[in-house]
Amino acid sequence: MRTGSPLRVAMMIALGRSLLLASLVRAEAPPAAAPNQVFKQATPIATLKLGVVSSTLRVSADGQRIAYMATLEGGGEAVFVNDEQSPKYGGIVNDSLSFSPDSQRVGWGALRDGNKVVVVDGKEYSALNGSAEGMPVWSPDSQRFAYFAATDDGKLAAVVDGQPGESWDSVIRESFVFSPDSSRFAFVAKDGDVGRVIVDGKPGPRYRNVAGFTFSPNGKHFAYVAMFEQSMSIIVDGVEMATGRSFIKDTLRFDGPRTLHVVRLDGNQLVREQINLIGLTGPSEATSPSSAPTKPEP
Repeated sequence: MRTGSPLRVAMMIALGRSLLLASLVRAEAPPAAAPNQVFKQATPIATLKLGVVSSTLRVSADGQRIAYMATLEGGGEAVFVNDEQSPKYGGIVNDSLSFSPDSQRVGWGALRDGNKVVVVDGKEYSALNGSAEGMPVWSPDSQRFAYFAATDDGKLAAVVDGQPGESWDSVIRESFVFSPDSSRFAFVAKDGDVGRVIVDGKPGPRYRNVAGFTFSPNGKHFAYVAMFEQSMSIIVDGVEMATGRSFIKDTLRFDGPRTLHVVRLDGNQLVREQINLIGLTGPSEATSPSSAPTKPEP
């Protein structure tokens, strides 16, 4: 039987191998999707432990990590991040468990030996005499965090990156905010019966009340509404920029690094008022008592 030349035989063998490899690749490839067909892939993240409190379940933004609180056999509570257990605590603060925006960090409030602590990445920080639900608050870049704590005299202080600041009669929990670039931190405090905005630890002027705090996109400027007895003012970097009687709630917004707008009621019309920040340099003119507007306090 003729088999041909050695070269011809070698070429036929190589061709056969190529055809066999191609058929294997086609066999392993997923089938072509039919119209409206979706292929799904399920990846286990963690196994919930006995004693899990389902209302505390939190999933990181990237969907790769899960955290929750569980009651332990024999008493006490712990936080589980995926399948890793924290030390045992006397209790975990309600609604305090949270992931950072980048999903890499996790924090919560806890009770240890009768004292409240805030735990971030496994490290405990003092909550003085108390901590709040929904803490800590994370900066946009996930590198910083803040919460508030009660002092021995019954006042409240903001704790930023583990360092407590000046204490106040009360603080507005929902006002805690980092600038978009994460470099600055602000909140609203009550000083007696008046309100003050605290930016980077520096207290602003005293007003009847304040609301609508916002940072510019680059973090260099900030603005809020100051309320007097019969009028309101837009305060930008501690300077009074506009006055009216009826600014609409939650409409104060920066359009860019040096422009912002607010909507106000003028008679029976709604008016959009734009403010250009000419001559304001930013953090160097942050709020301070000396930068209070000329309008007298009520």
